[in-house]
Amino acid sequence: MNNLVYEKKNDIFTDSLIIADETQYQHESIVRTLNEYREKLLKFGPIKTSDFKSEVRGPGKTICLLNEPQATFLITLLRNNEKVVDFKARLVHEFYHMRIALMERQSTDWLKTREQGKLIRRDETDVIQRLIPYAENQGSQNANKFYMTYSKLVNKVVGVEPGTRESASHKDLMLIALLEDMVSKTIEEEMLKGVYYKEIYQICKGKAYQFAKLTYLKVS
Repeated sequence: MNNLVYEKKNDIFTDSLIIADETQYQHESIVRTLNEYREKLLKFGPIKTSDFKSEVRGPGKTICLLNEPQATFLITLLRNNEKVVDFKARLVHEFYHMRIALMERQSTDWLKTREQGKLIRRDETDVIQRLIPYAENQGSQNANKFYMTYSKLVNKVVGVEPGTRESASHKDLMLIALLEDMVSKTIEEEMLKGVYYKEIYQICKGKAYQFAKLTYLKVS
């Protein structure tokens, strides 16, 4: 399991199953320890639970979500060995970096950049709405997929997963906004020239990859 910490409703958590998996303790043992010290853990906030029934998490397991101070306290109760000590260090490291990222996203600059990005995205959507009938007149059978096609291009160049813009860094948001502005302007310019719709996409792709090269982005 690579992600030791995850975000949920503007806070960050690990959980009892992650702790068990990473320390090679039985999950039941971790839960017993948690229940033994529940009163102390509750001083740091409520202990939330969540059911997982996937093959990865195990059928019918109810796991406990732990915030940063709860998890920090709980792992101090585990007997040290090489694997436990390594996990403690990685968990503290991930909590620290996730906390910094969360604070950044809640900052004024991040919020302003996100709002500006939404306006640019709206402009791009308007342009793609005009591109759809333009492409259909040229024989396109899948023009309704253009929103996804151009979004995938931008996400790939910046290196963000689909649906993760609300958790993107300030830098990534700025790069997304610049690319989407470039895409919308390029589409408009090429439609005015009467360029074939498939060629318009290739022109946008070429400019996006050139942008990546100039800004030292690694496109996978």
